[in-house]
Amino acid sequence: MENSNIIIIEKTRRGTLPLSVSLMKRGYSVVTASGVGEAERFVETTHPDLLILDAASLHTSGSRMVHRLSSSLNGVPLIVVTTNDLGLNLNGFHAEVLVHPFTIRKLFNRIKRLLPGDNGDYLQAGPIKLNTITRRVQCNGRETNLSPRCIEVLILLIDKSGYAIKRETIMKRVWHTDYMGDTRTLDVHISWIRKAIEKDPSQPKLVKTIRGVGFRLDL
Repeated sequence: MENSNIIIIEKTRRGTLPLSVSLMKRGYSVVTASGVGEAERFVETTHPDLLILDAASLHTSGSRMVHRLSSSLNGVPLIVVTTNDLGLNLNGFHAEVLVHPFTIRKLFNRIKRLLPGDNGDYLQAGPIKLNTITRRVQCNGRETNLSPRCIEVLILLIDKSGYAIKRETIMKRVWHTDYMGDTRTLDVHISWIRKAIEKDPSQPKLVKTIRGVGFRLDL
């Protein structure tokens, strides 16, 4: 749900993008806590829609932390990210367990399942709001219908926003081919995406061309 408030308990790991950063890129309002005590204080002051416990980043199973949270969540749904859910008791919680390894897309599917009032399958990234069911994208006050391939390319750009994605990677992920003899099809799809989300498609500020590499979504 757009503008949902999420509290996440996590510890930043070297070489790994924090989950909080991925959440903010999708348009969620995020408060990061370093432990259960801090999270409990945030619950009282921010009235969150969801709490995420990244037990894996804290190098713990999460069992004791979940037990402690039981008296303070007051019905707030919970997602526990762990490396092993054995012995994790979630009785009495509106909760989901996510066991590594998983894709960031899977995390967002779990979030949408738990958030109240979200009847569509939306991706939110900065000014871009994408309904993956109706294939409509909203940006800069406009709403545009995109082709299925354009949607796949845009989802890939959103998932890797801030990072340059090679042409080869996009062709392989979206067109399922390793053939790079002609990538004009990709260029055409990028131009359609730019027409949908850019204020001035001739001078793109969101979908940048990275010469010799591919494309990057800047939010």
